[in-house]
Amino acid sequence: MPDGNDYHIPAVYIRDIIAAQQRAVNYAVSKGTTVIASAGNDSQNYDGLSSYIKLPGGLNNVVTVSATAPQAYYPGLPDQNFDIPSSYTTHGRSLVDVAAPGGDFDGPSYGLDGILSAGNNNGFYFSSGTSMAAPHVSGVAALIIAKNGKMSPKEVQRQLENSADKVDGNGKSEFLGQGRINALRAVTE
Repeated sequence: MPDGNDYHIPAVYIRDIIAAQQRAVNYAVSKGTTVIASAGNDSQNYDGLSSYIKLPGGLNNVVTVSATAPQAYYPGLPDQNFDIPSSYTTHGRSLVDVAAPGGDFDGPSYGLDGILSAGNNNGFYFSSGTSMAAPHVSGVAALIIAKNGKMSPKEVQRQLENSADKVDGNGKSEFLGQGRINALRAVTE
C-alpha cells in the first residue's frame, strides 16, 4: 500500500473469489468452451505452495500456459534454441499444462526476443509475457476444433497436450507442462 501498511483481505473473501471464478469456468466448460489462461509472469514455482493459488490458471478445467523464448536471440546466428523457458514465466508441474512462445527481454537484442503484436493506430510492437503465449494456444485450439468439428474441452486439451513437442524431456515438465505446442502436429496427428 502507498502508506507502507499491508492490506489484508479476510480469507472468507478470497474463498468467495475462488469459488466464483471456478463456477464461471465450470459454466463455460459445460457450454463447450475450452478455457485457456496464461500462467503469469512472477517467476514463481507453484509446486509445493498449497496456500497460493494462481487465478484463473490454478483452477480446475483451465488449460494453463507458460512462456518460452529464444536465449538472447540475434538474427542470423545458427542453431538457436527457441524453447528456453522465459525468464519471468510462472511455472510448476501442478500449474502448467503446455507452453507457447511468449518472448523475453533478456538479451542484447531486446524486442527481437519478443512476440510481434498489434497495437494502437494500426501499429505493431514487440511484447513479452505469458499473455503473449496464451493466444498461441487459443489459436491452435481453434485450429483443432476447425479440423475435427465439435469437441469437448477435455478432448481439445488432450489434443493440445498430445501433439505438443516434448522439448524438455518426456513427461510433465516443471516449466513447459506437456510440452511446447505444435500447430502442425495438432491438426495432422
